Amino acid sequence: MGLRVLIASLAPLFIATMFCGWYFRDTGSTGEALPALPLLLIASTLLLAMLSYSAEKCTLSGVRASLFLGFAFLGCQTFVWRDLIKIETGGGVHPMYAFNFYLMTALHAAHVIGGLVYSIASLQSFKSSGEELAQRLRNHAVYWHFLG
Repeated sequence: MGLRVLIASLAPLFIATMFCGWYFRDTGSTGEALPALPLLLIASTLLLAMLSYSAEKCTLSGVRASLFLGFAFLGCQTFVWRDLIKIETGGGVHPMYAFNFYLMTALHAAHVIGGLVYSIASLQSFKSSGEELAQRLRNHAVYWHFLG
């Protein structure tokens, strides 16, 4: 039940930040070309897709892969931020667009960190068995599926 409440509270936040990003991207343009986003954003999206897939296996190897891919995602995002800070946004973009983009990616990274903590807890659950392990692995899969 708690996971469903968490997801229900995160979904409006995600939708609001996506809407604001699109709105500020469109309203702030002065005719100049918007800066290209780093290609690593695509790589980090693929990492999350693979993470979601591995979490849905509900196996020890799936949880380990989720943990590895989550850390890889955070590393990838670190390089994306570095690249974006180098190119800056310039005068052709609404100032709130850059703020919103960094806010959205920082919130995403914070939730990935939370998922990594849960992945570690899920790894510890393999010492036990039964319904507790099965429920924890289902929650693990649902969380990563929602986040990815």
